[in-house]
Amino acid sequence: MKKLIEGFTQQLAHALKLGQGMDLVRPGSDIRNILITGMGGSGIGANLVESLTFGRVPIPIVVSKGYNIPQFVSPHTLFIACSYSGNTEETLNAMNLALKRKAKIVCVTSGGKVADIAHKQKLDIISIPGGNPPRACLGYSLTQLFVILSYHKIIGNKYKAQLKSAVQLIESEKQNIIAEAKNVTEKLFGKTPMIYATTYFEGVAIRFRHQRRIGQTRANRLRNVERRRPLGNILHASVRKLHMNTVCHKVETCRWTESFSLLEGFGRVKRKR
Repeated sequence: MKKLIEGFTQQLAHALKLGQGMDLVRPGSDIRNILITGMGGSGIGANLVESLTFGRVPIPIVVSKGYNIPQFVSPHTLFIACSYSGNTEETLNAMNLALKRKAKIVCVTSGGKVADIAHKQKLDIISIPGGNPPRACLGYSLTQLFVILSYHKIIGNKYKAQLKSAVQLIESEKQNIIAEAKNVTEKLFGKTPMIYATTYFEGVAIRFRHQRRIGQTRANRLRNVERRRPLGNILHASVRKLHMNTVCHKVETCRWTESFSLLEGFGRVKRKR
């Protein structure tokens, strides 16, 4: 996991190249609303996009995490199915419902049943590298969402330059981020934080909560092992290291999102009638 965190900037850069090489098909009808589905690590990119585009795009963007879809889904809906494994039960069910409503569907996945359905139904699909924990592939899922929105003229193209700037910023601030992560780790260790944010940073708050919960669950498992085996000191050190790695990922995500002035380059794109 540590290597995946340290490779976040490389992931963003690679994701940009993947997106530029995608061949998508424009919808036959105008897009009036957008629905993005995805669970857990597969869906966190959608929350960040929803927050970053809030009040900046001409049509509503809704994030759904479940089996069903809203009643507004129609041929005028851009439906984006995000499933890293391609086998997420909730996303598959929502995707099948969107097919029945004849929505314009684009899939972001590494394979699985989502890819199978996409190929069978001749849907747009953006394939991303598989084999890693979904939560560690935020760079891929987030970037491809911007690619899709830009292709359908919901946002402009300046996100590319801004993503590149974000990569440079994170690299230049890497040591400061690590130092800050260690400091935050010490403050949070053994505590339950209360997380709150404005609408603009709701996606960051959700990401923070997810990462902390996963880290805490693993830490609790290690503590249970510690009670059964005479390895107290070693396991205690492992728990602290685990928390440090988890918070490092969270702080990197938050720091990057705050410094990423994506909204400045969006502009409003008028919907074609």
